[in-house]
Amino acid sequence: MTAEPESLHKRTSVNAAPVLPEKLLLSRLTFAFGLLAALIGVLGIVTAHFDITLVSSLNQNYRTMALSAALTWIFLGSVLAYQVVKPFHRITRLVIQTLLFLIAFVEAIEFVLNIQGSHFFIETLLVSLGSTIIGPSSAPISPAAAGLIVLTAIALISLIWVSDAQTKSVHIPDIISIIGLVDCIVSFTFIQSYIFGNPLLYETNFIPIAFLSALAAFFTGAALVTATGPDTIPVKYMIGNTTRALLLRVFVPLIIGIILIENVVLVWLSSVFNIHDAVLLSITLVVFTVLIAYVVARISERMGWRLDRAEQELVRKNENLNELNEELTAAQEELRQNLEELTLSEATQRRQADLLGLSYDAIIIWRLDGGIESWNHGAELLYGYSEQEARGKVTHQLLATIHPKPWNQIETEMREKGRWEGELRHRTKDGREVIVNTRHQLILEHDGTDLVLESNRDITDRKNAEEALRESEKRYRGLFETMQEGFILAEVVTDDKGRPVDYRFLDVNPTGERYFGHSRSEIIGQTYRSLGIENADENWIEILTKVARTGEPVSVERWAPVGGQWVSLKAYSPSPGQFAAVFENITDRKRSEEALKFSEERFRSVLDNSKDLIYRENLQTGRYEYISPSAETVTGFSTDEFLAMDAEIARSIIHPDDIPNMRSAMDGLESTGEAEAEYRWQMKNGNYRWFSNHMSLIRDASGRPLYRNGSIRDITRRKNAEEELKRKNADLNVAYEEISSTQEELRQNLEELSLREQELIKSEIELKEALTEKEALLSEIHHRVKNNLTAFISLLSLDGTYEETEGGKALRTDLQNRARSMALIHETLYRTGKFSKVDMGIYLKNLVDQITKSYGVHEDVKTVVDVHDVTLSVDRATTAGLIINELVTNSFKYAFPPGFDCIAVRQEPCTIRVSLAYEDGKEVLKVADNGRGLPRGFDPFTSKSLGLKLVNFLARHQLRADIEVRSDKGTEFIFHLKNNEETL
Repeated sequence: MTAEPESLHKRTSVNAAPVLPEKLLLSRLTFAFGLLAALIGVLGIVTAHFDITLVSSLNQNYRTMALSAALTWIFLGSVLAYQVVKPFHRITRLVIQTLLFLIAFVEAIEFVLNIQGSHFFIETLLVSLGSTIIGPSSAPISPAAAGLIVLTAIALISLIWVSDAQTKSVHIPDIISIIGLVDCIVSFTFIQSYIFGNPLLYETNFIPIAFLSALAAFFTGAALVTATGPDTIPVKYMIGNTTRALLLRVFVPLIIGIILIENVVLVWLSSVFNIHDAVLLSITLVVFTVLIAYVVARISERMGWRLDRAEQELVRKNENLNELNEELTAAQEELRQNLEELTLSEATQRRQADLLGLSYDAIIIWRLDGGIESWNHGAELLYGYSEQEARGKVTHQLLATIHPKPWNQIETEMREKGRWEGELRHRTKDGREVIVNTRHQLILEHDGTDLVLESNRDITDRKNAEEALRESEKRYRGLFETMQEGFILAEVVTDDKGRPVDYRFLDVNPTGERYFGHSRSEIIGQTYRSLGIENADENWIEILTKVARTGEPVSVERWAPVGGQWVSLKAYSPSPGQFAAVFENITDRKRSEEALKFSEERFRSVLDNSKDLIYRENLQTGRYEYISPSAETVTGFSTDEFLAMDAEIARSIIHPDDIPNMRSAMDGLESTGEAEAEYRWQMKNGNYRWFSNHMSLIRDASGRPLYRNGSIRDITRRKNAEEELKRKNADLNVAYEEISSTQEELRQNLEELSLREQELIKSEIELKEALTEKEALLSEIHHRVKNNLTAFISLLSLDGTYEETEGGKALRTDLQNRARSMALIHETLYRTGKFSKVDMGIYLKNLVDQITKSYGVHEDVKTVVDVHDVTLSVDRATTAGLIINELVTNSFKYAFPPGFDCIAVRQEPCTIRVSLAYEDGKEVLKVADNGRGLPRGFDPFTSKSLGLKLVNFLARHQLRADIEVRSDKGTEFIFHLKNNEETL
């Protein structure tokens, strides 16, 4: 685009004078009028309180300004003045409109009641309050003042609503301005009446409006007129440069002034010269006719002079018009030449506008005294509000802006410098807080409107990063001060030839201070050699100065003579000629590594020499990582064959009938981390053998399975023995049933003997004979039962009764011991001569001795029997004997395997203890050993072992006892026997 012709620019700027913008002028007038109205209300309260009369012509019936009127004019004037300076926020606006509505409502009721000769209760309360504040002169509000307040409050409610409305109404501002004009005219009438010493409506039912109240109403009405703006009635007719506006601005004040002066003179003449009205009126008319003629002549002369100047200016402009035509012709040609350039420039501007809309920065244009006028795409992206949602809103309210300092300071700086830059905190549509770097540019429009071009860039992430960096620096400074590792920062010291000979400390942490034996202030600035460290290692100088010279980091572990310890050091070069080193004492770790290495070698030796197959399976690859050398002995497959074998292939040779058992074990392994499975596995030669696989699961930190460790043992012989034991157990059950039948017969015999004993009580001789016979009979019965059981035991001892295998021998020993436990009962009864109760001390000592003799190989195992005066019935003693036999037998068989050192493990000799005593009135039987204890995961209550099944059955169903098992220091079975009443 080309610039306009210089001559045209000069002509249009001649005689140009700075003119205050109309809107700004009206705003300032509104502020001044509103402030004056509020101050007059304050003045009314002060003058009433101190009994000050401002108008000397007031008669004795004059009443002071009502407290309610004073407070209302203060509020109305303050609202008018404040809303010009700063628009109300939404909540404040609603509160003020509500208060204005209440004021209009209350005063409307008061207006009606006042005319009828009464008052609203609120006015009565305010009059009482006025008596306290103002004094006895406190009076109720006049109907005239109440009516003016109602009109003003309604107009002010409408003004606030119009200023915030999205769609501007054309007629409402005019109505508000007319209401203000009415307020001015009515109140001015009352003011005039006071000036003339004849307050309007005196001696009527209306209480006259106070002078100050009328004056406050006048300025409030004037504020309403100016607040509606330059486009409303009557302001629009009196502003601008038109002839009509000029004449109105001259003659309206002139006429008002002449009338006021005329009235003043009339009153003055009447009071001073006591002239009759007719003469006074004539003189006044003559004087003012001459005066008006003179004034009009002067004004006409001045206006004629201005018109003459305008005509001369018109002639001059006509002469210049020809020159301008020539210049315009030349300019037209120039404009035609620049048309393409203008078109291109306009396209460029459109592209710039499009780029502005596409900018990622939020660019907002808003009125300094109003809402948003422009809202680009970057603002939509940043804040979440569309342009339709944002337009017309106040930015500070829409975005809940938090300024770094008061807004009035920012506005002042922006008006002085034309711009302001800083950081703001905004709230987006979704409630998220963002921090923006903002620039406010003040733009003054031709109509006096102040616009602000606001450009915001989101720096929330940067601010969060800075805050995180500060926190990180604080955290790492704390880490630097509290870290267990030593830290030093040093620079290289060279000789005259540039060769490194030492290094100088620049920084050190508290751990480094303790290492070198000096404080930080003593170390910093000193060289390594100058510290005089005892047993200093010169090799450190060579290692660390090399890092500073080459920039290559180093990580070493060395024995440090300083303090006599192993040190792990990591060093790097932060800048040329410097190095930073972190070091720690690793003496304990080195010792642990040596111990671990020794332990690994020892356990490797144990694994390699184990008869069980030990393995580790990698669950990620599905292959074995370790197979012990015993694999070929156990399964027939060599170690190399196992390592080359996929783990799934190895599991596929499990006997089909045992696969469910294996799957169940694998499920338990997954849930508990340990499991044991027994299954048949096909050997390399094709035969199946029984194996027990004890497995454990190794997981990583996240719980993901990594390895499966296991120990496989050949249990074929045990399984065969168990099958044999099951067959023998059936025979034992038959024998047990026969014994039970014999016991039942004995019980019946005892009952018969008891009956006979009752029948023979009459005769002492017969009783003794019967008793002797009974004892002899019982003795013979017990003797025969004992002999029968002894014969049964002897039969078991005959060769060929059982297979001469380890399992067969063990089974025979178990059966013999069970039979001996029952035979011993009858022997004890026979020897003691007591047939209803068994002395458990004698019985248990003999029973344990017999079991010990049957396992003569355990000569190093000590047995202890501790019974405290306990006797049991025959059936309970028999059951207890069988239980003790099974548990003591198990202790001899399994508690002390070869190689188990009780002194080393338990710090006492190998011992089996049997005790029976009364605790809380009940018998408590304990059988314990200090052997190796139960296997991990072994449950004696669910075991398939015949002996433990027999123990559980006899304890629960015969003795009705509660069983407790402990396995912390060996194995201990505790039976809490119930008395006879509890077992019934």
